[in-house]
Amino acid sequence: MESKKYKLSAIVFYSVIIALALVLPNRSFATPVPDTGQTKCYNNTVEIPCPSPGQPFYGQDAQYDTSPQSYSKLDASGNDLPESTTSWSMVRDNVTGLIWEIKNNFN
Repeated sequence: MESKKYKLSAIVFYSVIIALALVLPNRSFATPVPDTGQTKCYNNTVEIPCPSPGQPFYGQDAQYDTSPQSYSKLDASGNDLPESTTSWSMVRDNVTGLIWEIKNNFN
């Protein structure tokens, strides 16, 4: 009897884990990807005009502008600074939310 109870518990446990693994990545962890800024299209050897749907080489990065690059200058406390500011402590990627600290001393 104890063995059947253990097997049933294990089946329920693993079923819940599998269900969560299938559901969570699609909902909880989706993050926008910043656009690369690529503006030119290529065939196998040279630059070409960007092709239309159905043409060879269609679907290149330059043909998609998903999340334009956007950055903000921040002070040492993480507060936004005006774009015209000439000195700042950090930079925030407004698409992903990532923040980079500016390092001036490379010792």
